[in-house]
Amino acid sequence: MHLLGSCIEMTTSNPAKVVEWLGGLIKVPAYVAGDAEPYRPEALFFLDENGVVLCSQVARADLLLSAAGQALRDTIGQPLFGHKRAPTAIRVASAALARELQASCPELEVICAATPELDALMVALREKFAQRSDQEVSYLAAGASVPAMAAFFDAAADLYRAAPWCAITSDQHLLGVSIESLGLKHAVLSVIGQLGKSSGMVLFGSHAAFQRYLAAGAALARGEVATMPAHFTLHFERGSELPTAIRKQIISQSWRVADAEAHPWMRVIDEDLVARMPTSRELSIAELIARALPKLIEQSKPSLDAAWRGQRPLQRKIDVTGFAGRHEVTFVASDKLEPQLRWTVNEVFAKYTSLLEREIAQSRATLSEL
Repeated sequence: MHLLGSCIEMTTSNPAKVVEWLGGLIKVPAYVAGDAEPYRPEALFFLDENGVVLCSQVARADLLLSAAGQALRDTIGQPLFGHKRAPTAIRVASAALARELQASCPELEVICAATPELDALMVALREKFAQRSDQEVSYLAAGASVPAMAAFFDAAADLYRAAPWCAITSDQHLLGVSIESLGLKHAVLSVIGQLGKSSGMVLFGSHAAFQRYLAAGAALARGEVATMPAHFTLHFERGSELPTAIRKQIISQSWRVADAEAHPWMRVIDEDLVARMPTSRELSIAELIARALPKLIEQSKPSLDAAWRGQRPLQRKIDVTGFAGRHEVTFVASDKLEPQLRWTVNEVFAKYTSLLEREIAQSRATLSEL
């Protein structure tokens, strides 16, 4: 109440002078471990009329919005920098945030309009995260256990030796994949590596997501703004290309790799191209697919080729035992899954690998400096 009184007094004492602050909520370009799933927190910022950051708080999005009004009052009374002062107006881009702030300090003019200054702050945050060291990188960052990761490494080593990218001659020969016992239904798998690099696989939640991935790659190449769909990637790297902490973790845990060129590197990448390591469930899905795919090719290679040529569609159910027990993996091959876009997954993946590598470095950075 004291702070609100100060707000009213300072606002009305010189009505001719407009002092506009700005505020906003920014989704942090990093994941943190949650009780169930990793999540991306949000950061609340208030900046003064000169662009100086007066407040920064990081929390779950659902908690931060409801606390924004109190945070504004606290900032007016005790900003991070400078003396106690109050604006006459505050500009925010979010209508929900505007309502919270207006309710908390009704004497302020709350303007709901674009805040490009915060876009610049987001760019600075991304650059700062990208400059952090890789000391906190871990395959287990999203909650997977050491034994589960060891089982995945075994499956990945066998997958690399089977080299499905040699048998599947195009990354646009798609496979529908379902593991209903783990909640995976009608996902789409593209095997990459036919160009002799970045061998592995990319898993999409649906055929529509796969199409959006290729379309986004083409749009980004033209310099346009585009949003990638969420997807999972597994590819194999030379050990020397991995972060130091990752290499040390593989050695210390004695996880099996096929050879020096075959260190599995996996990311779950969201719509903002922010990456994280897989959860226990996602790791189980990756392990089971890695175990089932070589069996599918061994048992059904002629039928797969025929299906992709437009002949009879193929469906195969393969029983696989992994760390999470015995599961049935269902594969579907059909020319109906073939994309109608010129770009290939190999091209998109190769063109934006460096970008995605920066994002995984960001996702492991700590949030202590926000």
